[in-house]
Formats: sequence, C-alpha cells, structure tokens
Amino acid sequence: MQLVIVESPAKAKTIEKYLGSDYRVLASYGHIRDLPPKDGSVDPDNGFAMEWENYADKGKQLKAIADEAKNASRLILATDPDREGEAISWHVQEVLKKKKALPQNVERVTFNAITKAAVTDAMAHPRALDEDLIDAYRARRALDYLVGFTLSPVLWRKLPGAKSAGRVQSVALRLVVDREREIEAFVPQEYWSVFADMEQGGQAFVARLVRWRGDKIDRLTIGNEGDAAAAKKAVEEGRFTVASVETKPRTQNPAPPFTTSTLQQEAARKLGFSASHTMRIAQGLYEDGAITYMRTDGVQMDGSAISAARKAVADRYDASYVPDQPRIYTTKAKNAQEAHEAIRPTDFSKDKAGSGDHARLYDLIFKRALASQMASARLERTTVELADATGQTALRATGQVVLFPGYLALYEEGRDDDGDEESKRLPRLSEGDAPAKKTVHSEQHFTQPPPRFSEASLVKRLEELGIGRPSTYASTLQVLKDRNYVRVEKNRFFPEESGRLVTAFLERFFEKYVSYDFTAGLEDQLDDVSGGRAQWQAVLDAFWRDFKPKTAQVMEQKPSEVTAALDSFLEPYLFPPKADGTDPRLCPKCGEGRLALRGGRFGAFVACSNYPECKYTRRFAQANGGEAGEDTGPEVLGTDPETGAEVSKRSGRFGPYVQLGEGKDAKRASIPKDVPGEDFGLEWALKLLSLPRAIGDHPETGKPITASIGRYGPYLAHDGKYARLASTAEVFETGMNAAVVKLAEAAANGGRPTRGSREPLKVLGEHPRTGGEIKLMEGRFGPYVTDGTTNATLPKSIAPDALTLEEAAQLIDTRAAAGPAKKGKKAPAKKKAPAKKAAAKKKV
Repeated sequence: MQLVIVESPAKAKTIEKYLGSDYRVLASYGHIRDLPPKDGSVDPDNGFAMEWENYADKGKQLKAIADEAKNASRLILATDPDREGEAISWHVQEVLKKKKALPQNVERVTFNAITKAAVTDAMAHPRALDEDLIDAYRARRALDYLVGFTLSPVLWRKLPGAKSAGRVQSVALRLVVDREREIEAFVPQEYWSVFADMEQGGQAFVARLVRWRGDKIDRLTIGNEGDAAAAKKAVEEGRFTVASVETKPRTQNPAPPFTTSTLQQEAARKLGFSASHTMRIAQGLYEDGAITYMRTDGVQMDGSAISAARKAVADRYDASYVPDQPRIYTTKAKNAQEAHEAIRPTDFSKDKAGSGDHARLYDLIFKRALASQMASARLERTTVELADATGQTALRATGQVVLFPGYLALYEEGRDDDGDEESKRLPRLSEGDAPAKKTVHSEQHFTQPPPRFSEASLVKRLEELGIGRPSTYASTLQVLKDRNYVRVEKNRFFPEESGRLVTAFLERFFEKYVSYDFTAGLEDQLDDVSGGRAQWQAVLDAFWRDFKPKTAQVMEQKPSEVTAALDSFLEPYLFPPKADGTDPRLCPKCGEGRLALRGGRFGAFVACSNYPECKYTRRFAQANGGEAGEDTGPEVLGTDPETGAEVSKRSGRFGPYVQLGEGKDAKRASIPKDVPGEDFGLEWALKLLSLPRAIGDHPETGKPITASIGRYGPYLAHDGKYARLASTAEVFETGMNAAVVKLAEAAANGGRPTRGSREPLKVLGEHPRTGGEIKLMEGRFGPYVTDGTTNATLPKSIAPDALTLEEAAQLIDTRAAAGPAKKGKKAPAKKKAPAKKAAAKKKV
C-alpha cells in the first residue's frame, strides 16, 4: 500500500479518484504543527533552533496518518507546489520520524492542477523534498516569530491598548496611515469647466472649452465663478465651425492571465470580493480540479494550455479573433518568482464550474485566461477641434470607435477609477462643418486628494513595492481588520486610532523596520534563501544583531518618556495651528492648562496639564479637531431626575457607553449597536442605565422575570433560565405574556431559544468547501460554529471574538471527518450502598 498525504479532504477525495486501489490518500488538514506562542520557541543563541509543537486538534488525524504509514511501502508527500506546501510535507515527515512510523521510501510530488493527467504525470516523476524551500519557510517563520514576540511586548508595555505588530502587517498598516495623512494635508483647489452640448446630423455630442482669449485652458486655469461666467458667455456668443479632425488608429492588447494579486484586485473590482474570500473560493475551485494552482506570480501558461485556449477561441469566434502567433507574457512585478503557471482553467472546453461565488470567480478566471490568447482590439481615436470666427475661443470633442473588438468581445480589465470621455461616440464631422450649439453650461470642481486604498489597490501597491508575497496578502489585510487597526467603509480602508498610534510608535522608535525599502530588501534576502543563494541562519543573524538591541533600548525607556516622544512626533496631527492664531495646546475648558498626549489603561488620549483640577480629556481619535472641528471630552446628556447626577456619553476600550455620576460609584452601560444614533439622548441613556428591567413575577413559579443586555446581546432571565431576545427594543417592550412564551420555547429546546428565534453571535461567511453559511452560535455547552450541516464546538484556546472564517471552516471539516458521534448504551449507574453497609465496609 502507498500512502499519499495532501492538505485538505476535498483535495484527497479528488485525487483518490485518479489513483488505483493500491493508494490510500489522507489529508493533514493544513499545517500540523507550529512554533508554540511562548518565549523561547526560536533560540537565536543556538543557531535559531526552533521548538515545534503539534496542533492539539490534529491529534486524531496525525494518529490516522501514523497508523497508515506503519503499513505503507511508500510515502508520497503531495501537498501544494509552493513554500507552504513544501513546509507541510516536511512537518509530516518530521512528525512520522518522531513516531518511528516513517516508511523507508519517501518521495515528494507536485502538480499545478488536480486533473488525472497532471496527477498521473506527477506520480511518475517524484523528487526529494526541496531543502532550499524548507529553509526559506523556516527563515520566514522564525523572522515573523522574532518580530512578533519581541516587538509586541514592547507595544503592550509602552503603548497601552496596542495589540500586536508584524513584519509585513505593520508596513501595510503604514501605507493606509500614510495615505490618510496625504488626504488630511491636501488643500483642495477650485476650478471650473465649460461645456457645450452640440448636435450634428441628429446625433448629440459634448465639446469642452480648451482655448479662451487666445490662451490654452489647463485644468486649473478657470479658478472662480466670475471667470467661468465670462468664459461661458464667450462660448454662448460664438459661432463654431470644425477647424480640424484628427483620427488616429490604436491597438489595445489583452492583459495576461491572472496571478494571485491580479485575481484579488479584479475580484474586488468586479465581484466585490475581499482578498481572503477570493482565495477561499479559488482554493475550492483548485481542489475540485477546475483551475490551476491559485498562489502564483507567474503570468505564463503551459504550451498545451495555450493551444487549448486558441482552439477554444476559434470554436467560439471566427479565425480573425485568433492571433497569428501565441501570446507570450512576462511579469513586471518586483521580485516575481514565476515558479508556477498563471491561474487558468484546467479545461478550456468548460466555461462554467461550481455555483454561486464559485461560478462567478471561475467565469472571471476563464474569460481572462481565454482573452489573453485572443487578437488585439483595433480602435480609432478621433479628436475634433471647433473654433469661433476670431480663433480666440476653441472647443474640443474626443471620441473612440471600436473598429474590431478582438478580445474586448469577451473581457475588459476593470479599473479602480473609471471615467474616460474618449470612449464616447462622435458623429461624422468634416472641416468646415458648423454643428448646432444647443446649450452651454459651466461646472464647478475641486481638486481631489488621492483616494483611500481599496483591497485591490492596496494589494497592487504592496506588490509594486515588493512587500509580502501573493500567498500572504489576504491574511495580512485580514489581520489589520481583526486587530481593529483599520475599518473598511464602502470598500475603502480607513485607519482607526489604534492603527494610527501604533504606526506613529513604530515610525518614531523602529523607523527602519517599517520602511518600505528595508522590508522589500528583506524579501529579496528571503527569496535568495529559497533560491539557494543565501544561508537562512545568516540572514536571520544579520537581522537579529541589529533588531534585538533596538528593542532592548526602547524597553528601557519609561512609558512617560515614550508618551512625550509621541506627543512631539504627533504634534502636527494632534495640535495643528488654529485659524485664529491661538495656541492649539491651550485647554479649552480651564483656559490655563496645556494639552498633551497621555497614556491610559485603554490607550492614548489628550488631557489637560491642570489635572486633577481640570478633568478635560479628549480621545486620540478626535485629534486634528475631530469631525466637528472641536472636542469637549465626554458628551453631557443631562442629569438623572432621581439622583441629580450627571449623565454622559463616553467612548471606551469596548466602544461607546453611558455613565451616571463620577468616581468609583459611577454606573455605566454599553450602548448597543442597534440603538439608532440619531435618536440617542438622555431618555435612551437612562433606560440603559436602569437595566435589568423587571417585567413581573412568573404566573406559575411566582419568581421574577427580568430583561437585560449581556455579553451576547439582549435576553430574558427567570429562575436561572434564559431566552434570547431579537433586539434591544424588545428589552424594553416585551410584556409578561410574550416573556412567558419565549422562556417556554427556550426551555423546550434544552434551555436554548428555538431554532427560529435563535440569532447567531456572528456570521463569518461562506464555507469554502460546502458553500454553507458559517455562523458562530451560543450553545448549551458554550459557543460553537455551524455551516448548517455540521456543528463544531469552539476550543477554549480560541476566543469567540477572535475567531476567523478559516479557523471555523477547519473546525467544521475536522468534525465532519471524525464522523457522527458514537451513541452507545450508557452503563447503568452504580447504586449507592445503604448507609449502614457502607459504614461497615469502611470499618473493614
């Protein structure tokens, strides 16, 4: 028997169909071990020796692999054809060595597509494990560990509220923060455009003013409404004839097939997918044998695939759509390795695969790959200039005509910022023609700051800088979201205050390690390791020799010294000059103290130097004046009519909350997300502060029923039993009859709400294999995840708030692979011996 090891059960199932009965295919379910999250897992003083630890939830799977390996004549490691795949194979081999279950014959095979031909060919051409790739994996893993476990403790101690830092993560965050700084520093300029709506032969077109008073009009030439009105009048009074018609042919070539990063970018633009979602769907398509391997920076296709694509084009269109020669592409991305093919369909005769998001992404991959081998589009660009009788005023109209669509008949690459007036059609015009002028209008504009990054543009920028690798982009962006360093609104990244503060700290104290050039240079060194051109321990030693003393130096500084340095570094942002010339650091409350950055338990904030006499504070996020232009600290909502104490709205570590009174005896209540912000005021604050609300005594038990809001949302409580409520409003509206019914329904379901009334704690997304929606639920024995078919309990090592979609899917797959729980007969309970017999037995 020959044992084949792959990563996923879906991949195992597909491959097992292609191999004979002599093969047994098992899945490792991804990585089987990692560096334990504790100090000492990497030892720089001992050649960067690493201490590996098996994942606790992989014990059953590792036992199954070891049991099969003991009886196997040959072990075939068939994990993915990249660095991570090589690492998984190496880990499996090392674990089997320790278990003394490693067969004598161990071989490595790789295939770029899960098809019968590719798998059969790979099995016929095995190789040994690639030690250079394994060394590169160890170097990256050790480097990320050393940065994280050395730098993060510095953050925790010197920058309260900060969560973590990472080698690539922190640089990606800096890109988002730097872009926000550009936007804040941007000073918009007013400018105007003048247009004339024209008509020729019944076809309308628009011409733009390009010359006025004999001078060329640039974008900012007309800078105010007065000039715009004068220019508009000149156009209205002029009689325009066609002075020139210029026609230029243009050829437009198709884009190459997808790489990992271009797939993420295009899926974000055209399908609205996040990078992580794109990679999950692509993984499923790869494991089903629909596409080639999806982690690649290569843009070339295999020769047989090019031939198949050209045949598919010829079958779908006529011969004019097939170029005379196959198209050959080379990448322009910095540090591209091009170890694998571009992402393409495994079979160009199939234009559909999967359903839902899988079908949509496959359609994108199929069309892009097919279009890459189609003929160029032939276009004609026409520029028409119209002048008045004096020649002092001129208009210009541009348009573009598609003479032959070529690849555009199938696919056109998306753009982050659309808007091209050249794509508009023009009527046929000749010199001397005098098209009719219908209306003239002017438009006011303001120059715009650079746009915030979308997932597509951020991935593109990281790739341009040579930072990170295709396989890391999705996880890097996800970490920034999970750490709440950024938020995404309308598909654009905004830095949160914590992300902004962490970036400032790293720029001030670790500037070298968050610089773009240094990080890209380190990537080059790691690539040299994978290419066998550098020794991995030497690369680590050069980095560690400089990095370790720097962290020790910062750790020796007092928190107050760190805060003072950040106060100075962030002064342009925290205390920008005021228009009236007054001191921006002067306290607006007492008028005497000076404002400065302070560090608190839950993060940084700005406070008055006259504390405790003056208790003025403002959040770090309200720096630069905040949205309203000023900030006065906690928002006072009014006074409690019963106690006369002040009621205020504040913001803390876990979000907005209301507070009644001051000091240790102050009462606080969180503000739920479903409370409408526009309606929030004293009335809502007092209602939240009054919880729990007594509904009344249960008609059967006589015990009280209360409604309140807890960790997992609104609920009813009665005699130690609970029932979930759907919204905050129900906490204050549910009456006795409804409460009794909800409690009864929950009790009938084992103390839980009925299925119809149960709300998930969080919806994580679509399972990459089954397509079911994964939800985090609160169960009788704690939180669990489900895809609608399989339920998996959350291990205590995973916090519900930190759970990711990948972790949830892995838990579900592991549970599904284990099969249904065994339901054997319970052993009868032992009867207790009568008291007298028990006492006698004890004496004996």
